[in-house]
Amino acid sequence: MSCKFTLHVVYRALPSDFRPTQPHSKVPEKDDEWPSLETILAFRDTVRTRLRSVYARLNSGELSKAGIPVRKVQRVLWMTYEHEAFHAEVCSDYTKTAQPN
Repeated sequence: MSCKFTLHVVYRALPSDFRPTQPHSKVPEKDDEWPSLETILAFRDTVRTRLRSVYARLNSGELSKAGIPVRKVQRVLWMTYEHEAFHAEVCSDYTKTAQPN
């Protein structure tokens, strides 16, 4: 996947006031600089495990007992969902444009 294409897709989807002025991480320039599929999937699984823990703590009332505003947690969980959906949308757009005619 071309980094330039990916950035084009990402930036196209973001309003101009949300576009970063500085990237949050260096974009690899060579194929061997990208993480392996196994590394990516392990990271995804770790994040999902942590999310399940947050949901369990939210449902048990543990977070509110600790003084963490439930509404704030709910907003973060929604943003997490949107972030994951955004990745799926970018991948979907890429696969549509990468298909041979």
